[in-house]
Amino acid sequence: MNFFGKLIIALLIIGGTLFSLTAFQKLDNQEEQAIQEVTEETTNEDSPNSWTSKTRTPDPSQNNCLICHTGIKPIRDPHSGMMQQIYETAEETGFQNNDCIVCHGGDPLAIDKEKAHDGTINYFTQNDGPKNFYPDPGSPWINENSCGQCHDEQVS
Repeated sequence: MNFFGKLIIALLIIGGTLFSLTAFQKLDNQEEQAIQEVTEETTNEDSPNSWTSKTRTPDPSQNNCLICHTGIKPIRDPHSGMMQQIYETAEETGFQNNDCIVCHGGDPLAIDKEKAHDGTINYFTQNDGPKNFYPDPGSPWINENSCGQCHDEQVS
């Protein structure tokens, strides 16, 4: 291959590299813009998903259920939308770190096993949520008061 052939190949390689760099630069700018839009949406109090604007991280050492039920982990990633909604509901009930009661019911203030696994808190007697203690809140016989409080499609 002569000098001019090598020069043309070198120019094509350089041109292709510059084109690729420009394309990646545009992609990076688009990604930054998308991240900015999502950030603005999740911090906007008027957003229908405004609960995502505050990431809740309950203190497991303050969850009274875990005194006996040691080693229990959240049913989903603690940062997931579902767990964040459960944490928010627990806050609304007045039992901020006792997120177990949102699906299972029970009495988080009871020390005795039988009392802890009997009934539910006053909040849930007047609002959506478990109407008693449910060891298996996914059961189709009671899921309108557990999963169904957030997931209408789960109600049988």
